[in-house]
Amino acid sequence: MDVTRRQLEIIKYLKRKDEVSLQSIATEFTISTRTIRNELVQIRQILATYDAVLIFEKGSGYRCLFKVEIQYFSFIDTIELQLEQVILRKNQLVEFLLFAICPQTIDSLCEHFFVSRGTLNNDLVRLKNELKQYHLDITRHANDGIVIGGSEKAIRFYLGEKSNKQVNLELKSIIENQIICFSDKLDNPFTDEGISQLLSYIGIAIERIRCGFMIGDIPIFTIKPEISNLVEQITTGILKSIGLEFPPHECVYLGLQFQSKLDAASYFDAITISQSAEWKEAVAMISYIEQNYMYNLAADKYLIQDLVYHLYSMHFRMMNQLRLKNPMTPHIKKNYPLAVEMTIAAVASIKLFKKNAIDEDEVSYLALHIGAALERCYGIVDIIKTQVILVCSGGAGVGRIMEAKLATQLQFDVKLVCSKRAYEAMEMVYCDVIIATIPVTLKNKPVVYAEMLPGDWDLAKISEGVAKLKKSASFERIQHFFPEELFVISKAKTKKELLSELLVNLEGYNFVLPTYAASVFEREQLASTYLGEHIAIPHAMIHLAKDSKIAVAILENSIVWDGKHKVEIVFLLALSKLDYSEVMHVYDYIVACTKPHVSKMVKDCTSYRDFLEILKGLQL
Repeated sequence: MDVTRRQLEIIKYLKRKDEVSLQSIATEFTISTRTIRNELVQIRQILATYDAVLIFEKGSGYRCLFKVEIQYFSFIDTIELQLEQVILRKNQLVEFLLFAICPQTIDSLCEHFFVSRGTLNNDLVRLKNELKQYHLDITRHANDGIVIGGSEKAIRFYLGEKSNKQVNLELKSIIENQIICFSDKLDNPFTDEGISQLLSYIGIAIERIRCGFMIGDIPIFTIKPEISNLVEQITTGILKSIGLEFPPHECVYLGLQFQSKLDAASYFDAITISQSAEWKEAVAMISYIEQNYMYNLAADKYLIQDLVYHLYSMHFRMMNQLRLKNPMTPHIKKNYPLAVEMTIAAVASIKLFKKNAIDEDEVSYLALHIGAALERCYGIVDIIKTQVILVCSGGAGVGRIMEAKLATQLQFDVKLVCSKRAYEAMEMVYCDVIIATIPVTLKNKPVVYAEMLPGDWDLAKISEGVAKLKKSASFERIQHFFPEELFVISKAKTKKELLSELLVNLEGYNFVLPTYAASVFEREQLASTYLGEHIAIPHAMIHLAKDSKIAVAILENSIVWDGKHKVEIVFLLALSKLDYSEVMHVYDYIVACTKPHVSKMVKDCTSYRDFLEILKGLQL
């Protein structure tokens, strides 16, 4: 009997728990109690074949027992291996169907893969769900059999991600050298990843053309002469090596693949770039960010050019239906959430994708440019040295030695060396920290005490003391964003239920405008707000908060957030324009929560006080 991944995870869940109710299992796996009952019937049959039992006790719940504990681990290993074989068989099945010259009957597929009709039908259901993401579908014809339907472009994109088709080694070496020679002449050569993608595409194209599958008519587009020459060299080499001729449409489409990898700088000069449609779009994005997020990036000398170049390449891909896969998208979303959010909002405001849904892979690349500009324009504080005033009672000579040690060994910027009397005469001090060798009056800045003529150990203590003070000051800057009245341990079972619970709190305490809730749900339709490590950061499309606050929910049971990810911790951001000078620090704390050990601590906390202590202790 085949075991599904969900059934295996349910068994693991039951084994971890002493007793668990039907509703708890259904909630954990985000399925109905009716579905979970059906799963448990099958699980009971599965366990029986492994000398194990599923026990139900009224009033307590379900338990999973293996007569011998070591059998449980043997069972897990066996099923994991079976599931790996299912994935391998599914990959072989899709490749077989995609390269089959004619439709395949169920019986012929069963015979080819040595599986039963039931197993094959299960594989086809899994495959159908996967193909849907690539605009492909499995079509069954009563008399003819099964085929995978969709455009040739979509099929090749799918194969580019899933298939291991490669050019034969000898031909690959020739083509790779041709591409590298061409690339080396460019001002901005192709990346290694770009060359690898091109070689992969050529390998797939060769196999598809061999089997008689061709790219159909494509819009006429001007291919740069040097690209046309490169394509001619490559296709001539393929013809000589393996006797395969690339038809004209295939040559054009191959040229488009190369042209999409070119740096857009080659299309512009100093005059035309400022007159381009992409320039206007970039200016509109930067203006939107300034108006809605209070970050002025217009003066950044790199940003507008970088945006224009990427927008040009993006429009080229969209016009020619070339999809971009960004392997860094999850990393970018997790580590640069503010830049990603700004980019999504700016892109939505100028309707950049028009009929198309927002492409997270494209947006993530744009967000890197926005994030870099934020670092250049507003992240400079991170590299500014700690400014200190040294209050020294040991005279000028001792003061100079201490000043030199603080400057050279701790990289402090010593603004002033003064006596206690001179310090006491100051009404205000303008620095980050006071370092004093004698007791002094506390003014508007924190004080760290130090020995005169400090050794290495003393300097380490000074550095540690200053770091703690700065860390405490950083936490105090953002603590007011997390009020106790907006912290909940939630029993919500769905995303909608949870958001409604948090929105009621925000509205009840009059922190947001009446249109805030609708804007939150609108934002959820655009792109996922899942951050990583079971954390989500929903928010409004624009700033509709009267006073910036963050509602925090720790879920008793995880919920499905975007159809793919389960969420256990939610930060609902209600932000005002007026507080955006502090927002980057808030994002720093939220991103720090995505570290696995931190997210586990947050998930396990049972009170608002516990939550604040975790935030306070974070290493940023």
